[in-house]
Amino acid sequence: MNKMNPAVLSKFRRCFKKNKERSKAADIDKRVEEVMRAAAAEEGIEFAETVPPPTDTLWLDEHGFVSALDNIFGHHKYTTHAHKLFQLLDSFSSGKVWWRQLVTRLVAVGARKTRTRAEAWTPVNEEGMKKLDHCKDVQFLMMSASDRSLTIYDATTLSHTPLYCITGLPNIPTCMAYCPSSPTRMTSELALGSERGDVTRVIFLQPKVQLLHTNTPDAINYYFWMELSSEPHTSHCSVVVWRRVHARTVRRVAFSRGGDILITCSHDNTASVRIRHVGGNMDDYVFKVLRGVTCFHMVSALQLVATGGVAGTVQLWQSCARSSFATLAAPSSPAILDVVVVAAQQIVIAFCNNCTVHIWDLYEECLLQSLKLRFPFLGVLGKKVEFGPYCIHPGPVRRDKEEEEESEPEMPAIMSRRGSSVYQGSTGGLMLQLEDKSDWDKGLENEPEYKRFNREELIVSCCDYVCTLRLRAGGGAILAAPADTLRARRPSAWDLPDYPNTSSTVSATNTPRQRTSLLPTPGLLSPSSAEFPVTDLDTLLANAGLQGILEKDFVLMQGLKNDLNRKLTEMEAHKHVMTNAVTAGAPYLALKTHDPCQIDPVDEMMDKYKRVMKLFPGSSVTATPTGSEKSTPRNSRSQRL
Repeated sequence: MNKMNPAVLSKFRRCFKKNKERSKAADIDKRVEEVMRAAAAEEGIEFAETVPPPTDTLWLDEHGFVSALDNIFGHHKYTTHAHKLFQLLDSFSSGKVWWRQLVTRLVAVGARKTRTRAEAWTPVNEEGMKKLDHCKDVQFLMMSASDRSLTIYDATTLSHTPLYCITGLPNIPTCMAYCPSSPTRMTSELALGSERGDVTRVIFLQPKVQLLHTNTPDAINYYFWMELSSEPHTSHCSVVVWRRVHARTVRRVAFSRGGDILITCSHDNTASVRIRHVGGNMDDYVFKVLRGVTCFHMVSALQLVATGGVAGTVQLWQSCARSSFATLAAPSSPAILDVVVVAAQQIVIAFCNNCTVHIWDLYEECLLQSLKLRFPFLGVLGKKVEFGPYCIHPGPVRRDKEEEEESEPEMPAIMSRRGSSVYQGSTGGLMLQLEDKSDWDKGLENEPEYKRFNREELIVSCCDYVCTLRLRAGGGAILAAPADTLRARRPSAWDLPDYPNTSSTVSATNTPRQRTSLLPTPGLLSPSSAEFPVTDLDTLLANAGLQGILEKDFVLMQGLKNDLNRKLTEMEAHKHVMTNAVTAGAPYLALKTHDPCQIDPVDEMMDKYKRVMKLFPGSSVTATPTGSEKSTPRNSRSQRL
């Protein structure tokens, strides 16, 4: 059955004969049925329509069945298998096998080998509840209050000491996000969302020294909000306010791509989610949801934004699109408080206000599991259930296991779920190419959100309790897809090369510009080389007869006037770049850009000096004669004295 690829089935179907035999008994039954229907119709009785007989009349006997397969494969290696297959299909020993029987058998075998994620999913269980009396993973802690104040605490010790207190904010801060400094960015930034829909950015200019100006190091420093825009605070921070980003209260704010992108959400149905470029170089992306958005999670490497709200559904968006492409729902789901995309596990997790966790598959968009968390305080009389701004948190880092994985030898390639690993075999059928696991994570390995939630456990918090959910090694482990499963995947940003619009022209110095090569796909290789890939570059060039292609004068040595192969390769690569960009929903990335022409430096001071000198007449710039000093009133007065 495994050899029945599309090419073999196409040739095999041509060998089936059309059935020209007519059964007399079937004809008699048909005539009797027509007479009975006519008699019943005269009395006002109508019978239900009979099931029409199968229209497929293609059949083969055992000898024709076996000989046809031998002719297709060109040998008698599978003769015994063909006899067994015929006997398996001809269960009533009629001596004939119909084409529809063979197709039905192939479909049944394929259905048994192909499993959905819901069928292969191992249920996740809660590992236990813990009450957090005290925890530390930061050095400073900032708290906002309804009295329009911000307080920064020193959290390096068990007793938190207040360092700064800023009062008199224009509006009540409802949510905050902090973007730390990096080797490429010396400043850090704090974003504040307010109840009036404004977003305030506080940029700390010297975060490694101190966040704000300190008057007294031994006591708390009190400042008014208006003082931050004057000295000496301007040397430590600057404030930028965006007015009316949303028409209602800002529910959550977050940074992405190292602080270049700022994302906010609100219950505003006209601007539920807004993605804004901090530098203002791009237009805002605005998502509209009927009842607004309470929470979101963005994975920039996948160009994916997951949102949740009071409607009880999770919506998946492309960060460069205006409409959602998927809606994940669960039966009788209440309002969603937090949502997280675990890209490493290919799942979406949502936490509802009834303490229920829903898990969906990211690509099949099916509900895998719904888990009710039994917190100890639920049902206690007088106990108020409170939720924080974030309810789903990544678990601890397992450093020992990560070091062991790095020291382990290279594991064999696993079967990827992407459809891009399919190529055409030598017999015309479709085959699935083994793909290295690192290729699946390429582009995601440097994504902060990917690393943040790529943990064995997730922690769900409510009040002062946390519940641990294990995703690996105990339940819900990543399952490799079956060998013949072709799993669809939506295009993402890492499908594109790093510089898709880089021109391949040669500069004035005759130095070719570096162009990012496309990732090798099995479709560009022959079936034999794709099945057994060779990673040695020298061996590949030697087998192709191109030993000296990497040398400088290869084209001249071959006696060619123009490198036509290079031009054809560039055109083919450019075509693939355009196809990838359009497929990923970003056709503008396929456009070519041209470098600006180099201009001569301009002496701005000299031009300014010439413009000023033109305003004065020639006599006004000459020196004053010596005799004129005696005629001045001051000199004449001094002489009289």
